[in-house]
Amino acid sequence: MIKNIIFDIGDVLVGYSPKKEVENLNSNINKIEIANNLIIKDNNWIKYLNGLIILEDLLKYYNLKYPNYEKEFSILLEKRNQKYIIYEIEKNTDIVKKLSTRYNIYLLSNITKETFEYVNEFAFIKQVKGGVYSFQEHISKPDKAIYKILLSKYDLLPEESIFIDDKLKNVEEAEKLGIKGILYKKEDNLSTLLEKEGIK
Repeated sequence: MIKNIIFDIGDVLVGYSPKKEVENLNSNINKIEIANNLIIKDNNWIKYLNGLIILEDLLKYYNLKYPNYEKEFSILLEKRNQKYIIYEIEKNTDIVKKLSTRYNIYLLSNITKETFEYVNEFAFIKQVKGGVYSFQEHISKPDKAIYKILLSKYDLLPEESIFIDDKLKNVEEAEKLGIKGILYKKEDNLSTLLEKEGIK
């Protein structure tokens, strides 16, 4: 019997997309998207995601390497500007709130410290019993170790747990540990995917 539902955060409960307001910060959506590609294709991004380097050092590195995108890196990475990039996927977080009355809700996410601090202010977080995050554990999905940390930390049985993520590799690694996996894409109906697994 399923007792625990484990959610990824990015592109499942929280979306990432530059809003039109960034133009008020002397940037634009196209330039933001270019800067984002520069960030995620760099090896230092993984180090930052895993909490191995701090934001100040990461920004110094990017600004030196790509001097034409200093404003965009700030918008994308600093907590004070997250409101221009990050939004709650309310159709899914509403489901979290309803599920929390009958199931234990946990989070397992590759997420930076600054983004987590911003997301942690969203109302749905109050329905969550706990979570494991890459910036705290210094490893990230799909490394099996981060799944095992979650199971151990909260004394969860894999066969009593379902994990929802938007990346196939992450779901597959969870399933190798005996956790039921659900691959979610933004065009999917989360309620329908859960109902197929007997979760209503």
